[in-house]
Amino acid sequence: MALFNQEHEKFRREVRSIIEAELAPRAAEFEDPQVVRTWFRRLGSWGWLGLSVPTEYGGRGGDFAYDIVLAEEMPRARAMGLALSLGVHSQFVVPHLLSHGTETQRRQIVPVLVRGEKVAGIAATEPTGGTDLVRSVQCSAMDDGDFWVISGEKKFITNGPIADYVLALVRTSPNGGSTSFALVLVPTDIPGFEVSTLRTMGIKASPTGWLKFRECRVPKSMTVGKPNLGFLYLMNGLQRERLVLAVSAVALAALVLQETIARVRSRMIFGHPLGELQAVRHRIAEMAAEIEANRRFVRSVAESYRDGRVEGKEICMIKFHVMESVQRVIAQCLQLHGAEGFLEDHWVSRVFRDTRVFTIGGGVSEAMKDLVAGYLRL
Repeated sequence: MALFNQEHEKFRREVRSIIEAELAPRAAEFEDPQVVRTWFRRLGSWGWLGLSVPTEYGGRGGDFAYDIVLAEEMPRARAMGLALSLGVHSQFVVPHLLSHGTETQRRQIVPVLVRGEKVAGIAATEPTGGTDLVRSVQCSAMDDGDFWVISGEKKFITNGPIADYVLALVRTSPNGGSTSFALVLVPTDIPGFEVSTLRTMGIKASPTGWLKFRECRVPKSMTVGKPNLGFLYLMNGLQRERLVLAVSAVALAALVLQETIARVRSRMIFGHPLGELQAVRHRIAEMAAEIEANRRFVRSVAESYRDGRVEGKEICMIKFHVMESVQRVIAQCLQLHGAEGFLEDHWVSRVFRDTRVFTIGGGVSEAMKDLVAGYLRL
């Protein structure tokens, strides 16, 4: 069955109209994290934070393809950080609660997140490391009856400075392996929680935080799923996040290429449009082919994911191969914009800075390549 049907395309037109009217004109404003925070209720009012969430929990009850449509359209907001911030909230935290949370958590917390009344983030990476979480996570949760006492730090946390909840990966045993971790939904207004904002090179529309837990007492009722399976839940959830982000990345590259084509048509050199030079024409053709191949790759895997087949090897391939390809395309488009692309306030310049995180966040390319090699039994 095709990934999109007529209803999905109708939704696409609806989303594109809203983005171009409401979000794109405010792209510069979204560079302020506190402005992003105020827009979550608007995103929730449009139903975008719960497209595939069942209606009984406040969502629209659609399938995963609706999430893909939104991911493909969000780059038109010209604030990629907003797409990332939205994605962590609705494509990572909410699905965890739906899949592994208690019925109370689904009834009481999910609708609030879907409406955008509260903002959520995922807290896994620490100052000591990110990709190798089993060895690097030191943030601990000590058993104290009906409570966890959480101590430690998390760094580079998307939505950290604006989050009302962070889904934290915490170590429940100092000596265990991958089964010694729990996922705990931590309210950020509890005593002992501290957060500071990190200044990043790009994706400024996605607030990034450094979290500190000073013996925070969190009810065990906020544990998501079984306490010994937190690491497994997190790793499985990353597959969805990586796939959705890649969908947005490819759509972003296509949008940048479209604007670059318009640029080389109007830019004159040696008395002719820049686009008439064979070297430029060939470079444009190569980038268009690369984008189309990537689009078909991610859509194919998204279709499998929608149908319940999680293709781990392919998603790891997407995470490094597609993301590296997108970075190359955008770098070449920047080059074709010439001095205009070097201006700090130019959109392509901002995109160039934003996309640098694509091969870092959610699993660095080198780790993804090693995982793929493992799938190939090397």
